[in-house]
Order: sequence, then C-alpha cells, then structure tokens
Amino acid sequence: SGASFAEVPDPLADAGSYARWEKALKKWLQAERPLVLLRSPETKITSRPDEDERAFRIRVGQVAREARDAQKEALRERYAKKLKTIQDRMDRAEDAIAREQAQASQRKMDTVVRVGTTLLGAFLGRRSARSTMSAVGVTARSAGRASKEASDVRRAEEKLDTLKADYADLDAQLQREMDDIDLQADPSQATLET
Repeated sequence: SGASFAEVPDPLADAGSYARWEKALKKWLQAERPLVLLRSPETKITSRPDEDERAFRIRVGQVAREARDAQKEALRERYAKKLKTIQDRMDRAEDAIAREQAQASQRKMDTVVRVGTTLLGAFLGRRSARSTMSAVGVTARSAGRASKEASDVRRAEEKLDTLKADYADLDAQLQREMDDIDLQADPSQATLET
C-alpha cells in the first residue's frame, strides 16, 4: 500500500545503453574483481571458483591416483591372461613329470624283477641255455626302456624349468611397467595454469 511508480529514466529506455553498460561492467569486473581459476594440464581439470590452490592440488592428486590405479588394473588384466596360460602349461608339465616319474619307477622295478628272475633261473638251472639267453635279451631291453623313461623325466623337468623362467620374465615385465606408471610425474607438484 502506498507504492507509486516513477517514470523510467531516459538512459534505461535506450536499448544501446545496455550494451555499453555490459562492456563497462565486464571491464570493471576484469580489473577489480578477477576470477582466477587454476588448470592442471596433466589431468585436464579446472579449479572451482571457491577452491584454493592447496585444495585444488589435493584434488588433482586424487584424480591422478585414480587414473594410475585404472592404468595398473588394465595392465594387470592384460597380463593376467598371459600369466594364466603359462601357469596352466606349468600345471600340465608338473602332471607330466609325475606321470613320467611313475612310469620310470615302474620300469626300474620291472627291470630289477627281470634281472632277479633271469639270474635265479640261470643259477637254479631249470631253464635251457637258449631260454636263459632269451631272458637276458628281454632284461636288456627292459633296462633300455627304463633308461628312456628316465630321459623322459629329465625332458619334462627341463620343460617345466623353461616355463617357470617364462613366467618369471613375464611377471618381471609386468612389474617394470607398473613401476613406470608409478614413476610418472607427481601431479600435485606439477605447474598449474591460470
């Protein structure tokens, strides 16, 4: 109640005045009340108007750590398949070693039994000379097979050693790449743009 309206002053009625006032306000704000924002070129983030440099550097560091963690996780996933393949091959090689050792042990036992029965048969004289010679030949072949089984065990162990070396090399390569990610410049110490 009791309110009244006055005439609009002439400068406010002129549309061109607003453009001039806008330019003047911008110049005044720029000179007297500048808004300085910080920008991190590495992380490509900009500070908020109410954020001081320390708080911004803390935020930049957090973003950088998250980016590094994501890089490391992607690297681990990329290497996980390769490491899993080698681990599976190592498991199969260990199974082969166990199988070959069992076969070699069985061949040795067979050879010992054949030698014993051949000698016993020769001393007791129950067999003819020809049959004794035949048993000696079978025993010699059995000893040869036992030697072959021992060679198979050595080859399987060499294969396992090679796979272990491949696994260690790949794991070391992964660790070097992880260390390279860690050695990247610390963004909290980086130069900031205004």
